[in-house]
Amino acid sequence: MSDASDVDSIWAQIPDVHCKGKCQEACGPVWCSPAEERRIRMDYNTAISFNHSTLTCSLLANGRCSIYSSRPAICRLWGAVKKMRCPFGCRPRKWISDQKAGRLLRRLDRIS
Repeated sequence: MSDASDVDSIWAQIPDVHCKGKCQEACGPVWCSPAEERRIRMDYNTAISFNHSTLTCSLLANGRCSIYSSRPAICRLWGAVKKMRCPFGCRPRKWISDQKAGRLLRRLDRIS
């Protein structure tokens, strides 16, 4: 399997949260696995960093994620894990457990 298909397989295990686009303040410095960084570079020819003056993700544009379809797992988990509930009411159809979220992040980190 390639990095991209490994990443896609992990991302597919995270329930979709129908984002209302109101939580930009949560888009601070973002952890991204090396495999996800490569995926973002491949899809968008850019990298994630953060704006030092606002401490928000560099890929936040007009209050929305400019790479939404390739956003890292940590962003996908926001609102999908009960301990990471969206304060604006965005919810998944089914919650993902803290343990499963941790396992998925560790798997992403192990992709070389």
